[in-house]
Amino acid sequence: MTAIFPVLYLPVEEKGREFDSKLLIAAAAAAEHGLSVVIGEVWGMNRNFKRMPPGVVLFKGVNKVQETNMRNAARHGYLIAAMDEEAMGLSDSRFLVRDVHPSMPKVCDALLAQGPFQASVMIDQADMDRSKIFVTGNPRLDPLRLPLRQSHDAEVARLRQRHGRFVVVNTTSGGVNSAWGNLAEYRKVLQNIGWLDPEKPEDEADYRDHIDHDQRNFEAAKELLEILPVALPDHAIVLRPHPSERSETWIDHCRGIPRTEVVTGTSAAPYILASELLIHTGCTTGVEAAVAGQPALSLMPVGARIHDQYLSNIVNPSADTAAGVVALAREHLYGQTRVAEPLTERMDAYLRIDADRFAFDNCAFVLSELLRKRAGGSFEPFHWTLPSSGLEPVERNPRQRAKMTVSDADLTDRLIAMRKVLGRFYNVSVFKLAESLYVLEARS
Repeated sequence: MTAIFPVLYLPVEEKGREFDSKLLIAAAAAAEHGLSVVIGEVWGMNRNFKRMPPGVVLFKGVNKVQETNMRNAARHGYLIAAMDEEAMGLSDSRFLVRDVHPSMPKVCDALLAQGPFQASVMIDQADMDRSKIFVTGNPRLDPLRLPLRQSHDAEVARLRQRHGRFVVVNTTSGGVNSAWGNLAEYRKVLQNIGWLDPEKPEDEADYRDHIDHDQRNFEAAKELLEILPVALPDHAIVLRPHPSERSETWIDHCRGIPRTEVVTGTSAAPYILASELLIHTGCTTGVEAAVAGQPALSLMPVGARIHDQYLSNIVNPSADTAAGVVALAREHLYGQTRVAEPLTERMDAYLRIDADRFAFDNCAFVLSELLRKRAGGSFEPFHWTLPSSGLEPVERNPRQRAKMTVSDADLTDRLIAMRKVLGRFYNVSVFKLAESLYVLEARS
């Protein structure tokens, strides 16, 4: 059996979605569990598993692409752990299983489930061993809970100074407005990740529903953006397209619409906290807003058949037309009734949220115990010695760079802000391993 080291690897593909949560896990694992933690861009990490000391890798998903990367790491002696980034947005077991590659449950040593619903689906419908599943909660939600929410205070103040009173609109039309190009290219992406098998009629039916849903969302969102500035004269409108979307489409559409700005490549949390209202088309940010106690509305266009697939459509009040959402927004912002308050009681089955403990702490504990068990109950202190010259460089394409580029200041600023509000992690040191790739360790 290959020797195992107390090293945790946290690959990040989407900075805006994953970086804060992975940094929290990294800091806790280093400061309080004695692990050496490598955090950063996923492509270089995947390329260099054969050159780095085997430890445990936390993968972001459970689909075909992730399963291939899991097998690569496992061949080189690593323990395999996974979360499912897509699970946070889903409330339908059929679509939750759709993201699971059939071989993943056998390759994976530990699944960090976000709640009882996901855990039961993975056991009953994905045939995963119950002993491999740990219900930790989703650390992506931690930065929206107190006191961590206060770590965004400086950015929230900056956004309010820049935009004044504003409403944020999040769109989710990555199928028909795809960053990958045309619909044919998007279809290839779904096939590559294992979501769509053209040989299965049920997959083709789901694909048609998915594209129809995206098209209806796309048209409804365009209408919404055209009427919002008139309906909300005291507010600016900030549009955040989904990372899978072609942002230029929205920039072109919003050109000439007053008090409306398109922003890309940003973390959702500061915008949710700084805005007076979030409006979305089934976006996971609606769940994040509910956890933060922030008002949000869901636009669910008439005729789409898969609205109930999305958890945000369950936990946020909704309307089925752009005009209907605008009426709710006006009543919430200018009327007598707060109609966009989150329906948090509907989240309990889907998300584990402990009042006195963060999900990142649960994740760090499970991952450290996984390593400890493999090492026979304990491990010696370990400090990273592999120089950056020992790694094979990876030339990332522009899209990969846009998705995940982290500077020294990005990391240290967020770590300092987290330390300040939590009063923890002061014994963690950071050094740069390669571009957008860092090591966190406890000072000896």
